[in-house]
Amino acid sequence: MSTELYHRQILDWAAQETPEVENPDGTARIDNPLCGDRVDAFVKLSGQTIEAVGFTVRGCRLCEASAALIARQAVSMDLATWNKTAEEFDLMIRKGTAAPECLLEAEAFLPVHDYKSRHDCPILPAQALTAALADAEKTPEDG
Repeated sequence: MSTELYHRQILDWAAQETPEVENPDGTARIDNPLCGDRVDAFVKLSGQTIEAVGFTVRGCRLCEASAALIARQAVSMDLATWNKTAEEFDLMIRKGTAAPECLLEAEAFLPVHDYKSRHDCPILPAQALTAALADAEKTPEDG
């Protein structure tokens, strides 16, 4: 299992640090209580476009690699495109469908589909970014 899941591309991405986002417009923390992974997401918007994404990850290599890929690829996406991409990424992992059009490199995570217990690992950063975007969209009266 480890060679199939933790191949060179995943290990390379997992070794990358995601950029810090100063004065983020939105933040979120998502935990996976089953394995202990934790992802903090930070996002900066310019209108409806993602300007910057950063993550702090305490998790496995799959989680770290996914965060690195998403931090790099989500920048410049509009919110609707990101939401579609996140949904397609989730389906790719859980159902084995094709990689999202805007995140083709995510094909590196296709082997995870065969290991149900690992599905949440690469999906966690996508969920955290989606939650951070929702946080950024709150108006002050939303609290």
